[in-house]
Parts: sequence; C-alpha cells; structure tokens
Amino acid sequence: MSATRKRGTTRGPGVGWRLMAGVTVLTGAVTGAILLIRCDSPQIPDSPVVASSVRLPTEPPAVTAEELQEVILKWAADLAARFPDSAQALHASAILYFELLRPVEAEERWRACLEIAPDHAEASLALAILAMERGEDERAVEILQQMLARGDGTVEVYHRLAVALNQWGKLTEAEEILQTGLDRFPQAVEMWLLLGQLQLQLEQFAEAEPTLKRALELAPRSAEIHLALASAYAGQGDDRSAQTHQQRFQQAKAARDTASEHDFDTTYLQSLRAIAWRYFGELAAIYQKYGDLDSAEQLLLYAVSLYPDRPAHYLELAELYAATGRLADAHQVRRHFADRYPEHLGNQLRLAVLSCELGDLATAEAGYRAVLAARPDAASAYTGLAEVYRKAGDWEQARRWAEESVRWEPSVAGYLRLAEIYRQFGDRRSARAAQQEAERLRREASDGP
Repeated sequence: MSATRKRGTTRGPGVGWRLMAGVTVLTGAVTGAILLIRCDSPQIPDSPVVASSVRLPTEPPAVTAEELQEVILKWAADLAARFPDSAQALHASAILYFELLRPVEAEERWRACLEIAPDHAEASLALAILAMERGEDERAVEILQQMLARGDGTVEVYHRLAVALNQWGKLTEAEEILQTGLDRFPQAVEMWLLLGQLQLQLEQFAEAEPTLKRALELAPRSAEIHLALASAYAGQGDDRSAQTHQQRFQQAKAARDTASEHDFDTTYLQSLRAIAWRYFGELAAIYQKYGDLDSAEQLLLYAVSLYPDRPAHYLELAELYAATGRLADAHQVRRHFADRYPEHLGNQLRLAVLSCELGDLATAEAGYRAVLAARPDAASAYTGLAEVYRKAGDWEQARRWAEESVRWEPSVAGYLRLAEIYRQFGDRRSARAAQQEAERLRREASDGP
C-alpha cells in the first residue's frame, strides 16, 4: 500500500463532522503524513503479560561437526520412517542425505517419492543429477527430456540436459537445447558459459567470443568465463586479449582460493550448520502439517540457535506458537525479533495485535504507533489503536482512532466498531449514521461490481 494512497472517499455522517483534532493531517512535501505523538496523549499503563517458558538463544551452540551431522541424519531418517506415504517428507529426507553425501539413501527416498507422485519435478531432477554423477548420461538425458515434455522446463533442467548431452558426446543436440533454453531464460549465465564452452569444443572461436562476453556481462568476476574467453581469443590468434583474460582468470582464481582457505573441520562444520539452518524450517512445516508440533518446535528452535543473528525462522516459530494457542510464547518470540529488527513492520503489527490480546496495552500502543510512523496509511494500525484504548477504557481516544481508521479504509467492521464507540458516548445520532454506513457498504459488497 502506497504511503500516498488516497483516503477512503466514503465517510459516514458521524465521521465527516466529528473528526477530532488530535490527529493532525499535514499537507506539503509529505502527503498523508500524520502527527502521531501529542503532548496531551494519555499514557497507557504497563500491564503484566503471561510469562513465556521459551528461552531464545543468543549464541550458537557449542557443537562438533560429528554431533551436528548426527542431528541432521536423525531427522532425515525420522522423516522417512514417520511419513512414508508423503512425497513431501520423502523428498525432504532425500535432500538431507544428498547434502551429507549419502547418494544411496537419497536415491532410495527419491524413488519412493516418485512412486507416490510420478510427476514430482524436484525428485526427477535429483535422479537425473545422480545418474550424471555415476556417468549414466543417457539415463539422465531420458529423465530430463521427459521433464521438458511435461512442462517442467526450468533453467536447471535445460542446463543439466545440455551438460548430459555434452558428456554423452551429443554436442550439436546440447547446443540446440542451450539455444532454446536461452530464448526462455536470457539471464542464465550458466547456460551462456556452457554454450561458449561447446562452441570452443566445436572450434567455433568467433562465435564463442560474443557468447562468452554475454556471460561475462552477467558474471564479471567469474574465473571460468575469463579462462574460456582466453581460449576463444587464442583460437582467433588474438594473443594479447588471450593473455589479458588469462591474467584475469588467475586473479579471480586466487581471490576465490584465498576466500576458501580454512581448516577442513571448520569448513565442514560451517557447511553442516548452513544445511541444517536452510532445511530445518521446511522440515518443521512438514511435522506441523501432520500434527507433530513438538518436533516442529524443536526444529525451529535448533535452526534459530545455529544463527541467532539471522532473521529467518523466528517468525515461523512465532506463527507456530500462535497457531497452537501459545500466545505468550508467540509474543515472546515476536518481541525478541522486534528488539533485533525494529524496521520489520509486519512483525511490529503482529506483536501489537498479540500484546493487545494478552492485555499488554503499553506494548500494543507502542507497536501500532511505530507502524504508523513509517506507514501513515496502515489502516489496521488505526484500528488496533482504537481497540487498545477501548480496552483501556479511554473512549475519547478510541473514537479518535476509530474515526481515522474508516477514513483511510472504509469497511463494514470499521463502521460497526465506530457505532459501538459512539453508543458508549450516548451519541445516538452518530451511532445510527455509522450503523447505516456499515449497512450500505454491506449491500454494495453483496451486489458486486
């Protein structure tokens, strides 16, 4: 929603002439900006919140590579054992085995996945990759061509098919596949590079040069592209250009090698942490889908612990708690997240909603005001503030924010809420007008466009 969105043009009679002066509309350079903090605004008192038992980590766990590998393997095995009829679970299990360089277990689960869902694109692609790694390029080509025939033509499918055809010795067919793929995906640098390499194999040096230049435009720091361009220039007798790109290849390769110089154990542990962090959220969603909420929680908490400073998984954890009625725990996670990432307005809004539900009206008010400071057109925040003040018993402030809410976004619920507030004042005329406006909007919605 744009911050300059026009306010709702439909105003009930109870709003047009009763808009309070407490919310001042500023005109000028910033259209629609609103002065939200007034010196006479009443302070919402702090309210106790139900204590949460969740303890979120602030440091990664002290775990060895062997221990973390066992954790990942445990979940991979459990997924397949618990949900043998779920293609989603079998695929997720297979990915973990594949990432841990266990192709036999991975293939077993991908084949089981395809027995349940024969058109499962990711499982089909994975079996093609495994076939290529075993040197079974003909089998890989068969699988990938079947995928294209049923409409699963992604960048990776085109690229893998061209690689398999090339390794099988079908260079002309590989070139044709790449040309087709690039027509669909002109930004696919891997296909431009492979096409240039194929042209070099076919000694089409003049054709390879513009192909590889296009690849270099998309990935200017690629060592492989500089090496291929050196070959293209050398094939045309341009030794000076060939030497330039050979030097750039060496520079890019040296920079890459320096960046990857780490102790093996340290590097392997980092890889395992990245694998667990990347996939445990997906695993948690599977366990939640099948009702195992304890396992879903364990997975998300573990994923959060691996990289406490990364935003991913916190909100998934909060949603899990909210979906299962653990509102205090959801509140704790969202508050922790808000402390780290205050700019995340979606979380600020959800935190405010939860705070209001739990009776923490001070936190709710602060959250809604933070949202409005950044997004003056966020009608739901005006609605939220009206509810905060209604619960606090401050009907004057509740009316002020409820009126502003329907000005930004006229709705049946908004006018019904406003009618209730007017009745609290004994203002029957305005209450009746707001009620009539709600009924008019309801009729319009039922009549359709």
